[in-house]
Amino acid sequence: GLMWTDIDWKRGTITIQRQRTTVGNETVTKDAPKGDKDGSKIRTVPVYPDILELLRQHKVDQMKRQLADLDWMESGLVFVGEHGTPPAANRVNKRLAKLVARVGNLPKGLRPHDLRHTALFLLEQAGVAPSIRMALGGHSTASMALHYIDHASVEDVRRAIGG
Repeated sequence: GLMWTDIDWKRGTITIQRQRTTVGNETVTKDAPKGDKDGSKIRTVPVYPDILELLRQHKVDQMKRQLADLDWMESGLVFVGEHGTPPAANRVNKRLAKLVARVGNLPKGLRPHDLRHTALFLLEQAGVAPSIRMALGGHSTASMALHYIDHASVEDVRRAIGG
């Protein structure tokens, strides 16, 4: 659900304030991140300059596609499907599966949400303070932040023993 208006190019931040998910066979956009009842899970996170540059180039490429496509529907989304429409969640999963196959040394069945687990685990391994990991992950409790670390550790053990 990332929109171009969520990116603050000058400050180098992205505001996470909505979620796209699959419910049954439908992809829906929620006006708040998962579990957000009062706006407390909306968060602004810093972005590395090289990632911002990739996003800038992606925006230019998207604008070129838009100019060349008479059927383009402007959604304001950073990541779009054919004709500018929001991509279906199952399509995102299929693209990730193709990337995993191309890389070759990643676990099959990897989901986009697993990348979140990995990022939070790597932050913990790098010694990033729990309060910062909680803020980046949008967690309101330390136990939820620990869940990601424990879960990632279990996955590391599975990979290590070939499971």
